[in-house]
Amino acid sequence: MVPWCCDGSPAAWCARGDSCWPTAAELQALELDLAPQADRSLHWPGGDAPYPLPVPDDSPGGQPLYGMSQNLRPLYVQDASEAAFGSCMPGENASDFCKQSTRNWPRVWSPAFIAWPLTSTHVQRLIKFASKHRLCVGVAGTGHDFLNRHSCDQGLFIRTTLMKEIQWNLYGNNAWGHADGTVRLGPGLTFTEIQKSGSEQPRKSFVASGWCPTVGIIGWSTGGGHGPYGRSKGLGVDNILEVELVTGDGTSVVANATTNADLFWAIRGGGGSVWGVVTAITVRAHAVPERGITSVALQFIWDADDAGLEELREVVQAYPDWALGLDARWSGVGVLVSSVGGESGGPQWSLNIAYVVLGGVDEMDLQNAVEQLVPTNCSSSFAQHVTHYEDAWGFAKGASNVPPYNPAPILNASSPLWNAIESSLIDEDTMKARFPEHVVSLFHGQKSTFSGTFFHDIPGGSTEPVTATSISPGFRDATLLLEYPGSEELSANTYFSESSYELPGASWKERYWGKSNYQKLLSIKNEFDPHGLFWCHHCVGSDERDMKADRRRLGDILV
Repeated sequence: MVPWCCDGSPAAWCARGDSCWPTAAELQALELDLAPQADRSLHWPGGDAPYPLPVPDDSPGGQPLYGMSQNLRPLYVQDASEAAFGSCMPGENASDFCKQSTRNWPRVWSPAFIAWPLTSTHVQRLIKFASKHRLCVGVAGTGHDFLNRHSCDQGLFIRTTLMKEIQWNLYGNNAWGHADGTVRLGPGLTFTEIQKSGSEQPRKSFVASGWCPTVGIIGWSTGGGHGPYGRSKGLGVDNILEVELVTGDGTSVVANATTNADLFWAIRGGGGSVWGVVTAITVRAHAVPERGITSVALQFIWDADDAGLEELREVVQAYPDWALGLDARWSGVGVLVSSVGGESGGPQWSLNIAYVVLGGVDEMDLQNAVEQLVPTNCSSSFAQHVTHYEDAWGFAKGASNVPPYNPAPILNASSPLWNAIESSLIDEDTMKARFPEHVVSLFHGQKSTFSGTFFHDIPGGSTEPVTATSISPGFRDATLLLEYPGSEELSANTYFSESSYELPGASWKERYWGKSNYQKLLSIKNEFDPHGLFWCHHCVGSDERDMKADRRRLGDILV
């Protein structure tokens, strides 16, 4: 028998043909233990109904899983001939197994088994099975991960999407003393499902969330979590009160500030499913303001000439002081686009700034705020749009599904799209002194369509002490998250859930968490998963020694 390796190296995992590989009889017994008679459906009924899962761009009928969203079995086993190729290409005509796999790039990996548990007991059974057979375990809630962190090659892929329990406790006398109450959530919930449920409570409520409505609660929360309510309600990690999970030995445990406190600290920012399989999470609930929620969208369009450049620079240079002058109810995002053929026929620049404000229009001096940013005698095409929502569900169902969801592998080695999202977390001083000219200089002179995004939705410090969560000190101090090529030059800190797939050497450890945090995280990882059962790319305890071999395999396929 091949011994387990303390670092979770793929060399320790079982492979097809090994004596440890599960037999057909063992797989059948496992399936029977997962309630095969139970209903398993992720069908989207249409209309305003919240999506139960991200929908691939090319999925027929707007259904998850390319229409394979009803009558799911608890366990799917990959055909050996399909395994020989590696990553499959999901689509309407793909195999059932392939439709349920997702974005295994650029390593050309695929799982050997896909499981759809319904309960914590099912998860325990799966983990004990994986441990017995030395199978690497990858986990996905909604599957909106685009950094391949759900994937272990020829391992067990656990999809917790069907675990969608919601329990609101909106009384201030809850165990955590949070005045607006709490909500216990299953790991398979998307934000639209949660916000819709919150809108139906006797007191309209919501949770801190991401911008994209089909993102799931677990990955977003444990990786840091920024979004449209962040400056007022805190990051995702700030809102976590308790986590229930199954650890590497198949034990179900609870982690909070007083029970398994080290594990709780690690989960609040440690990201990825390397600590265990989360089966429930309790987070803070928030009351919807009496006058609802307002979105404010500003759009500037300039011709890409000298006059346009100067006005673009004027707006971008004014933005930091303007944004920092907004109160915490405002959380926003900006998108700057350089396009070759704009409305005028020539190259153009556009800047779209959108903020979500907790409260009604009558509670803010909106016109004065806008005038402080728009240049006097503005020569650009400028538009302003204000929309009112009764609650967070209203905003979520009208939000764009950005980034678009495509679960297919990306196999173009000459164009590393997996590195397209470069991110950087910058503090107030950098936001004022370096960001404006940095972003303008990158866009000036672009010969092709180019875009960059910046998020002003980070608290910039919070009521949570710096040491209460495992995100990096640089993340805690940040005021702006940048996402565009070249942005990493401005900071030593990167956002775990949105970054380049490939970061040089071991720099990801410091960029995500900081050196001291990483060492503590690794110690906790080894305590709760000593055999490295749980693994994900650039996660705590991951081993990069096999990257070159994977690259060669990708190259062989592309030749």
